[in-house]
Amino acid sequence: MNYEQLSNLVVVLAALLAIKHFLADGILQFPYQYKNKGNLFHPGGYVHAGTHGILTGVAVELSWLLIFDKSLPLSIALKFIAFDAITHYLIDFAKMNLSGKSWSDVHTSDGVTYQRIFTDKFYYALVADQAAHFCFYGIIIAAAIRLCNPA
Repeated sequence: MNYEQLSNLVVVLAALLAIKHFLADGILQFPYQYKNKGNLFHPGGYVHAGTHGILTGVAVELSWLLIFDKSLPLSIALKFIAFDAITHYLIDFAKMNLSGKSWSDVHTSDGVTYQRIFTDKFYYALVADQAAHFCFYGIIIAAAIRLCNPA
């Protein structure tokens, strides 16, 4: 591996991980998932974390194909998938249980009730949660670099 491949791997993988995070935490996350991530006995959080893991596997594999013109061995791809799914679940579970639910009922003077999506406590937990996820993406990128130069 040369310097150009290394720098391309870092940039491409970082970009793909950011895109996959947007997809999995945004477009592909439904109320069934985000309202139940703090419940060990509900599948919603596991589905969400699994989506993250699978998309991380796709991001790493696509990076490998683009930079090295070869496929990553399945056993290694599965390790990336498992690492991201597990860490994502644990971070989200902690966020939900340390901050309380993410919505609260608000009653107006005219008797209308609506749900405020974020409580203040949850907002700060969400910011910490996102920072933690991206720190773990740094570990994923470091592991991918290590695969290129195992010495």
